[in-house]
Amino acid sequence: MAPSRWKGFRPRDGSCAERSPSQFPPERSTAARVGTVFESGAPEAKVDIAILGDGYREAEHSKFADDAARAAGYLFSVEPLQSRRRDFNVRLVFAASAESGVTDHYLGLKKDTALRCAYGSAAAERTLVAADNRAVREIASEVGVT
Repeated sequence: MAPSRWKGFRPRDGSCAERSPSQFPPERSTAARVGTVFESGAPEAKVDIAILGDGYREAEHSKFADDAARAAGYLFSVEPLQSRRRDFNVRLVFAASAESGVTDHYLGLKKDTALRCAYGSAAAERTLVAADNRAVREIASEVGVT
């Protein structure tokens, strides 16, 4: 039987190419820490949002927490979320990266990060895509339901 093949994304030219699983980078540890930006009630009765950051080293945990709180503050400063804030819980999920920052193909930067995020991974330079979907799911699942 022939090995299974996966559709892979080639960011530099925006094309898709077939790649076998052996061509993907090795899996990494995705141990994460969960914090609360704000909580409005039991998860069973609220909409939960998890903010995941990429490109923060262990020493930058407090910077990530501040950035997550600022992002949530902005998100809930505009309608329709502003008047519905009490319907949400917002958590932050921190997974340390080996390097600070994210990959930027346009600037020629390659970073070793927990989620393998990269700018310029689609048709526009400003797009940010997490290349490691499995790590995203594993890290996000650390939130759990209490």
